[in-house]
Amino acid sequence: MNDPENQQAIDHDIDEAIWEEMETGLRHNGRLTSNYLMLMALGGIIAAVGLVSPVHHQVIAFVAASIIAPGLEPLAKLPLGIVLRRADVAWVGAKASLVGYAVLALAAAVTFRLLLAFGEADPATFLEHEATVSLMNPTLKELMVSLAAAAASILMYLAYRRNVIAGPLIALILIPAASAVGMSVAIGEWTHAGQIAKRLGIDMAMVVGTGLVLIYAKQKLVHKREPLR
Repeated sequence: MNDPENQQAIDHDIDEAIWEEMETGLRHNGRLTSNYLMLMALGGIIAAVGLVSPVHHQVIAFVAASIIAPGLEPLAKLPLGIVLRRADVAWVGAKASLVGYAVLALAAAVTFRLLLAFGEADPATFLEHEATVSLMNPTLKELMVSLAAAAASILMYLAYRRNVIAGPLIALILIPAASAVGMSVAIGEWTHAGQIAKRLGIDMAMVVGTGLVLIYAKQKLVHKREPLR
């Protein structure tokens, strides 16, 4: 861009997305559509296979599933809608999150049952897997990674840096945890399902909580206005 009269303003431009840009971006990826549900289901299938695979295959599966399944955008809409007092935005995010993660868990459960039926996996492989144990008993280090990733994800949306959002998606444990919940239910391991659901809830709460803090701060310190509509 070349505008001599406004060159100083151009030179001091900042990497901030306006509210309308952020909402538009989240609307595109955070709505309850057939494409969204199919991608969530596919992410659940891949994560389920990873949870009964050797570590080197599991890493690839978890990374792929976390990028494929668009589970972060609906969660990010919740704090955006709350802070901006947009009940419709928050409701769309909540609805898409509930249905999307349910579909993901169901896809993981069906995948696991198929693997069991064809002799490609057994319950012990999943229940005793290092990843499953880690989901049930997260360490402080793992929770710190999730917290930092949750904050980074919101900041990237606020700074309009969505092209590098894959980093937080991989660091957060949302997709593998939701898949593990579905797999646990599929074999009647309700204790495992409950404990892993707590970990899933923690990561979700981190996304929403950090979103509330950061979006509120941006509203008060940077934007200082309500959205145009």
